[in-house]
Amino acid sequence: MRNHGALNKVESEIRNAFVVDSEITIASVADLDYLNAVIQEGIRLGPPAAIGPIPRVVPAGGAEICGQWVTAGTHVSLNQYPAYRSSTNFTRPEEFIPERFIEGLEGDILSVFEPFSVGRHKCLGRKLAWVEMRLTLARLLYSFDIRPARGYQVLDYAKQQIFIFWVKEPLIVSLRLRE
Repeated sequence: MRNHGALNKVESEIRNAFVVDSEITIASVADLDYLNAVIQEGIRLGPPAAIGPIPRVVPAGGAEICGQWVTAGTHVSLNQYPAYRSSTNFTRPEEFIPERFIEGLEGDILSVFEPFSVGRHKCLGRKLAWVEMRLTLARLLYSFDIRPARGYQVLDYAKQQIFIFWVKEPLIVSLRLRE
């Protein structure tokens, strides 16, 4: 909501794609490129869990991870928050740039972005989560003009002292029914 250009662009994409809100369905929102990019960029900047995927145990015989030998039985995990905000992985990592998920930015390593984990331990509910995020955001932005409430300060995730889950404070917004 701090990036008014992105908000205006996703509102336009949604409002130009549908004549009435009943046209907003699971299938119809799946192909809205900018909506999908906005959701991905939002997750990149504020991953759902603070610690990232569930830690894994290195199998018998050990394994090489990122060029380093790790002995069997070692617990390993990738913390999503620093990985997603590292300039090693993303160009201008602290900025909200949905276009990186459409056209790409030079220097971005999009394969790092795995908010629902990977492999056989991947989140079973990931497809449902994507459907819910797309439908909810599309219906809200189709029906309402949404802006941050006057004087509202967005929570800075980097300043939280957390262990597993983020402290999610209410998001105070101003809603006006779209005409």
